[in-house]
Amino acid sequence: VTFHNLGDEPYLEIHGVHNLHLRSIGDRCRILGRSQAEVLWLRECSGVVCESLVIGHVEGVSNICQGPVLHLEHVQRMLLRDCELFGCGAMGVAAEGVQAIELDRCEVHTCSVGIAEFRECTDVQLRATMFRDCAMLIPGFQFADCARITFSDCCVTGMAAGGNGDISLFEIRMDEAVQFLGGSIRGNLCRRVVNSKLLLVRDGVDEGENQLDQHGHRIMNVQPSPAVPGKG
Repeated sequence: VTFHNLGDEPYLEIHGVHNLHLRSIGDRCRILGRSQAEVLWLRECSGVVCESLVIGHVEGVSNICQGPVLHLEHVQRMLLRDCELFGCGAMGVAAEGVQAIELDRCEVHTCSVGIAEFRECTDVQLRATMFRDCAMLIPGFQFADCARITFSDCCVTGMAAGGNGDISLFEIRMDEAVQFLGGSIRGNLCRRVVNSKLLLVRDGVDEGENQLDQHGHRIMNVQPSPAVPGKG
């Protein structure tokens, strides 16, 4: 376990640890960062469980955060259950080279740049998780060179694209579709929900009121569609 510095700002890195369980007994435990860097960085770890934790930045660093709340690099088998990840982190989760990550009954909210970024990750399972009220200066969810990504009964709401709103909620650059099963994608301010046809939204997902017109105004009364066309 090492404290590094981003300029004058310290951040915590956990490196090469296996079968680490961080669980709160009773009320949720808070892990709060006091700098603009990552709150928690896990690198080359495996079998990590975070349960009933609140992870974010203290109020005094609002609007100046440069790092995500949780940074994962080459991690295997990561589970977050009943956790809350909140701003002002640039985004809730930034993951690279991660195999088998699950977010179960979590909440990610009020991040200042995006929502979550996954690069070269496989078997990403997002279940019964609320994603809400984040700014999008970049695409909200980014998936690049990933495989087997599934949202199950998740809610995505209250996201707001910056600038003229011409930023997509999902940016998917991979060889297969991201699956969105159940839940809702509703009430987000952006001109495009996805940058391609690789978001496969199944029947039963509540969709609507996600678009802006050319003047930056919300388009109302968007009817749910049976599915967003996807690959396969």
